[in-house]
Amino acid sequence: MNLDTFTGHLKLSDSYRKALTFIVYPLIAALSLCLGFFYYCAFKASAIGLPGLWLSALPLIACLFVGVLLLIKEQHNPAICFVVIGVPAVTAFGLFMLPANVPDEASHIWQAAALLSRNGNGFDVVSCFQLGQFPSSYADYFNAMTQPTDWSSVFVCHTYLGSYYPHLYLIPGVILGFAQQTGFNAFVALSVSRVCAGLIYCFAAYWIIKLMPVGKNAVLIFLLNPILLQQEASVSADSVANIVAILYVAVVVKIYADSLYSYRSLLALILLSVLLLLSKIMFFPLVLLNLIHWKKLKGTDSYIKFIFSFFAIAFVASCAFVSLYHGSFMPDSFDLMRAPLHCAKVFIKSIWEMGPFWFQSYAGYNLGALSINVWPFCFWLYIILQSVVLFYNDENNKKLFCSTDRFVMIAVVFVNFFLIVMTMRNWTLTVDKREDIIMGVQGRYLFPLVLPVLLNILRPIKSSSEGHVLLGSSLIMSTILFVDFISILSAF
Repeated sequence: MNLDTFTGHLKLSDSYRKALTFIVYPLIAALSLCLGFFYYCAFKASAIGLPGLWLSALPLIACLFVGVLLLIKEQHNPAICFVVIGVPAVTAFGLFMLPANVPDEASHIWQAAALLSRNGNGFDVVSCFQLGQFPSSYADYFNAMTQPTDWSSVFVCHTYLGSYYPHLYLIPGVILGFAQQTGFNAFVALSVSRVCAGLIYCFAAYWIIKLMPVGKNAVLIFLLNPILLQQEASVSADSVANIVAILYVAVVVKIYADSLYSYRSLLALILLSVLLLLSKIMFFPLVLLNLIHWKKLKGTDSYIKFIFSFFAIAFVASCAFVSLYHGSFMPDSFDLMRAPLHCAKVFIKSIWEMGPFWFQSYAGYNLGALSINVWPFCFWLYIILQSVVLFYNDENNKKLFCSTDRFVMIAVVFVNFFLIVMTMRNWTLTVDKREDIIMGVQGRYLFPLVLPVLLNILRPIKSSSEGHVLLGSSLIMSTILFVDFISILSAF
């Protein structure tokens, strides 16, 4: 059956198609899921019967039908396919994954709720956000949403995440601040904050896919990672930090691929570098990806010599710094690095023992605070799908990186990964009481580092659009997310 013929009646001008994709469909999808969430919570609280629940599902069914038609019609446009799948996915995750069930979310909610008043000496947060007060079931959440919030009742919070700057909490902070000033329900405002965070991610992901010169299908599947969607549809500083870091990688690759060397590009890179530094310092080593521009700017003759010299000098300087530094910043990590052989042994043992956990906590083996078991088949299907689209897709992927480029990008990723692991040395010694291994790292910390790796694995292929690979992979990814969503429903 020719799908293009089947959807011929959907022919629209570009302006109408963009309006449908970016305004009408996301709005209908988000509002339908909000309505469905409220009625489902009411049903679990025995406030309505089964007929009322089915009635509330009618807009969702209509939205599902429109979404499938859009996927079929836009089967050659990965960016639009992401919007069609991503908007309902982040809305569903943001609503049905109850607050404080995403890892560390409670601490981030407190920062957002006291956006302008938080400090290291303690700050006031509305009492309903205290640990133990968050609703643990949909029935409890319905009761929490339908009761007025006493904003004057507060507790003193001493969990101050000073390394996370206010811009990382701007959206939820503004929404919760508005709710406090108007007396609006705190949990409704919290759900709205999570959905807005997810929708911002969808908007950013659309442009990231548009920016990518190659591997759009692979990036689509990468950006639909269940754990990543869960993180983005929550109140978390990492939801912004991930966007900034992934966008940074996309901009560097775009400038390199199209030789967009101008003062405008330089300014964009500088601004993004500053934003990356302010958003999450552990991702700042990604700025070293800009080393690949040397070949385009200075020619290939000196490229290898420059890269070798740079890494040699950087290694010597790093060794000297580690040897001389004895400050208060990460002292346990520096003590370990001053013993190179022991450090290598600990690092390798950490990879050997913790690697499976990092892998599982990256690809969605468990959701929530790693407490919601999903169907293992979906976990492995996602891994297989992400791997397959690197070699079989509908794109005419050109060979973008030479062997030296690949060395630079993988080396940068490895250095960044090593530093992320080292940051958890003190945590492991203090909490886990282990000296021979480093624990505390989760796969969700590594999303920005995975994208350069995927782009280096990607292989050129001639266009094979007759196979509808993008449509097929989008439908498979939609199925994975839907089954994961069922796991979330059953958890509360």
